[in-house]
Amino acid sequence: MAALIVFGVVTAIICWTVYRYIVRWRTKQQYLNDFIFPESIHRKLSGHYKTLKKPQIEDITEGLRDFLRILQPLKDPQATPPSKAIALAWQGFIEEGECYREFCGTLYGTEAKYQTIDLAAYGEDNPSLRMSWTGACAIEKINPTRPDRLPRMFCLDATLEIEDGYRYHIGSNPAEQTEGSIDVSKIGRHVELV
Repeated sequence: MAALIVFGVVTAIICWTVYRYIVRWRTKQQYLNDFIFPESIHRKLSGHYKTLKKPQIEDITEGLRDFLRILQPLKDPQATPPSKAIALAWQGFIEEGECYREFCGTLYGTEAKYQTIDLAAYGEDNPSLRMSWTGACAIEKINPTRPDRLPRMFCLDATLEIEDGYRYHIGSNPAEQTEGSIDVSKIGRHVELV
């Protein structure tokens, strides 16, 4: 009888712990979904990319939201934004100081560290870019080892025609390749699926 009581108590503790984790995760997801980025980010993007219209600026901030979603499950939130436009939006958010620290504290428990990317130096071997690739594929339900399309974050610079933006392609299709673009199928080869 005592063993049954102990089993029941242990089961209840495990169930309660799992329930609290799920509620906390959903609350953080909702916080991120509902978060309104400071208007200064829109101004920074509009000032830097003068040809972009409001819907395109919104595409960039939604790309930033997706990127910040990738960082959420990480104990030490570090990854590389796969887009120069998203990187600029992230810099603008960091410049908000207290707002950014409060956001990170709520979502991550610590401040997310900004990292830039040097495609020329690392290409598809950049582990931080690989983390962004895996996360972006998970968000959009794309197989990271055999992608059939690029996630939004990885085609944002090309779609918005960001000068000197990052360019990506899938496989060896010459029609998709541009000078300096990265073959994401090579990034996917290094991904370990869990």
